[in-house]
Amino acid sequence: MHRAQVRETPVEHSKLLWTHCRKGCAMHQQQFEDARQVDNHYHSTLPANICEAKDCPIHKSRKPEPRKRTTQRKMPHENIHWSFCYNDQCTIHYSAKAGEGYFPKKKGSRQSKN
Repeated sequence: MHRAQVRETPVEHSKLLWTHCRKGCAMHQQQFEDARQVDNHYHSTLPANICEAKDCPIHKSRKPEPRKRTTQRKMPHENIHWSFCYNDQCTIHYSAKAGEGYFPKKKGSRQSKN
């Protein structure tokens, strides 16, 4: 047999780690539940995206930091596109709306294009 053709003997199912079990058996489900606890020796087998511990020393460097949302500042009305202006008497956007023949309405209200 060539080196590439060497067959490995299958590992007994009970000796598999929970990450390699494809059956979803109760024993490996319990290993997974145990692994979610930081002080358990199986915890290091968890991928960082599954670890739910806040200050996990094992996965801390591998967890993506949540991006902080920038504060939304109110945009001046003259800077918004006319199609987002719902005031039909708005002097800033009236000519654009009249030119298109369309006066937009907020979601939930219906309007025809003509």
